[in-house]
Amino acid sequence: MGLVTIQLVNNIRPIKDADRVELATILGWNVMVRKSSMQIGDKVVYFEIDSLLPDIPQFIFLKEKGFPYRLKTEKYFKGRVVSQGLALPAKEFGLESFDVGADVTGVLNVGKYEKLIDPHLGGDNAGSFPNYIKRTDEIRLQAVPDVLEEVNGLWVYVTVKCDGTSATYLYDRDTTDFLICSRNWQKKPEDNNVYAQIADQYNLRQVLANTTYAIQGEICGQGIQKNPLGIKGHKLFVFNIYDYNANKYLSLYEMVEFCIDNGLPFVPFVVETIAEKWTVDGVVEMSKGKYEGTENEREGIVVRLVDNVFSDAIGGRMSFKVINPDYRD
Repeated sequence: MGLVTIQLVNNIRPIKDADRVELATILGWNVMVRKSSMQIGDKVVYFEIDSLLPDIPQFIFLKEKGFPYRLKTEKYFKGRVVSQGLALPAKEFGLESFDVGADVTGVLNVGKYEKLIDPHLGGDNAGSFPNYIKRTDEIRLQAVPDVLEEVNGLWVYVTVKCDGTSATYLYDRDTTDFLICSRNWQKKPEDNNVYAQIADQYNLRQVLANTTYAIQGEICGQGIQKNPLGIKGHKLFVFNIYDYNANKYLSLYEMVEFCIDNGLPFVPFVVETIAEKWTVDGVVEMSKGKYEGTENEREGIVVRLVDNVFSDAIGGRMSFKVINPDYRD
């Protein structure tokens, strides 16, 4: 699903003590909108959080804040109302003829905010991310609320979303070279970058030797995203192991066993349970909390099935993230 899409207004609710705004529900998102600017069933352009809005007439009301303007989770009315994203009538953009669900990110020239890493830690790029490995970018629950019907009654595990920089390690299936990757690029292994440092710190060349596994995890620590986990040095938290020869992810128990056998830290657990009649609001509440040993709000949670299953709602592996509304980066 794109960052900016055509959607329908599912519901509109009044906000106590608010004269000029109300709360619209779009997919699983709650969005504050101008009162009477739209009705249930209207077609809107919905901009997800982390959209970078361009300087165009429709966003003139944001001009004083500067462009590109990044959408964040916002709280209003002394924290009573949480608004995530932006919704404007499709007709304001001349897009009312587009189908519901259409991706109009490129049409409106909207970018995506990407967290930055200290350039001294990031190093230089060496090439493109391998096209036979999926990038580590989970879809947000609110973008696919129907996924909760699919997980109902199934055994799931919930892990902490660590706030750092994504990394992938593997031996290339074609050249057998050892690849060190950030979220989107291969990195130069000879550089003194944090991705290469982690490969050495956890002996990943030897760990992955004679396998067709790609290890994916989050590197957290000093100099990365203000280090909200309070880590000295740097640490890798593994959250995926993908067998690119078999074209499948390892199950939870296979992955944990591999990590234990090879001395690799696994991403912290929140709970392992059966998903019983979960709601979007309930899972958002579950996402709240602080990183262990700190007073820093955690970024959120990631929900996956213990045994990997295809999701029709997502169009791929059953896996989604939920951002803690109290989190600020």
